[in-house]
Amino acid sequence: MERDLKIALAEYAPGAEVIRGKFPNTYIYQSVGVYDRYNANPHYHPSGALIECADCQSIMLVDNIEDAPDQCAECGSFLVMALPYVRPPGFTVDCALPNGGGELYERGGRERSGYTIPPRLLVGETSFTTGKPQVPFAPSLYVRVRRGKLFTCNKGPNPDFPGFIICPVCGRALDPDNPGSHRYPASVPPFSGRNIGPRAGDWCSNTTDFRNQVILGHQFVSEVILLGVDLPATMDAPLQQPSGRAAWYSFGVLVANAAAIILQIDPGELKVGVRAVRRGLDHRLHGEVFLYDDGPGGAGYARAIEQNMQVILEKALELGEQCANPDCGGACYHCMFDYRNQALHPLLDRALGAALLRFVLRCQEPSLSSAHMSRSAIPLAEYARTSWQTLPGRVVGDQYFPCILRDQQGLEVGIWVIHPLQARPTGDERQAFLMKHGLRCAVHTTFDLERRPFWVLNHLVTL
Repeated sequence: MERDLKIALAEYAPGAEVIRGKFPNTYIYQSVGVYDRYNANPHYHPSGALIECADCQSIMLVDNIEDAPDQCAECGSFLVMALPYVRPPGFTVDCALPNGGGELYERGGRERSGYTIPPRLLVGETSFTTGKPQVPFAPSLYVRVRRGKLFTCNKGPNPDFPGFIICPVCGRALDPDNPGSHRYPASVPPFSGRNIGPRAGDWCSNTTDFRNQVILGHQFVSEVILLGVDLPATMDAPLQQPSGRAAWYSFGVLVANAAAIILQIDPGELKVGVRAVRRGLDHRLHGEVFLYDDGPGGAGYARAIEQNMQVILEKALELGEQCANPDCGGACYHCMFDYRNQALHPLLDRALGAALLRFVLRCQEPSLSSAHMSRSAIPLAEYARTSWQTLPGRVVGDQYFPCILRDQQGLEVGIWVIHPLQARPTGDERQAFLMKHGLRCAVHTTFDLERRPFWVLNHLVTL
């Protein structure tokens, strides 16, 4: 059976169950390791190492884990993890078992062994450093089309123990709790003649090296279009925060959907990603959207998008401002959702993507009405009633607080509601507000208040 490696990393990873029909029956098999069918001297040592930042999710690849940097090349964080990876040439079942271990399939689900992380663009040239602004229709938007290196991987079923323990000699995946002597899962070439290789079921010569813990990775090249939005100091969309990620991904999905309509291509052929990029003198961490297609080397869609950028952006704004579903609560299968972007569903917000597009096309910065602030604070007030006294909203100084919370000691905390694209008040500004008006402030976006009010309640930021 054959699959594109980006799919096979999840479908055929060691431990995964695979369903295959053999007339007149259907059988279920289990993958037990990686396998290089055409190599008489295979080895399954790491191909390199993935360097991943825990703060901004930026990634880079190095040939040797010993060359791993101490800090992130994009945000400067020291919270970086080096994960050895192997590019699997193939996968195998246990060929020594009758029928390869296949059992008659009688319905039901099947086990997976981890999942494939959506492809991410490696740290490198950005739209701001090598692209150009889209003057005159979108001067704050920087665009760059280039061939980009992307990486996808399967980190295994246990996030606390990333990867698989793969025998470097035979490729069998070993039990991390009980590695030891084991047998070849599949035969090694030559398959015939006087000097045939080890057969499936023979004991493997490796009896001591059980430290080859690797993730399964695949690097590929595709033509990408980078879209960077230069936000002024009065706006912000921190990539580290869910509301910031929501803004960048919503913007990217709307642009991709619009591009599919304008270019008359299957929406499934365009993929959306976001990577971290530092901006401004204060080095704010924003997102840079990238679009690419799955065709080997790219099918030319990136350049077509660049050539039709203005009409695509206008269409994206149109899509963001309306939905055919009258009951759409911000994003649905009529406007933004599809089965391919299920992992993004908690983040996608049509109004948020449209707000960023209005800034790009109209230089219009987002603002909130008092009524919108009050609506956003309602879910939080309902959750807070069990441990806080909720007071009516009021204006303090020149700031409207739609909800005031008072604890049992009489301490009052005002909910300062901002748009997800508005700059956050600094700690000094909140301290000055407390000193002047005597009210502690908890600053939260409408996205967080509406989408995850319980989290907001547990993370009230007070001075």
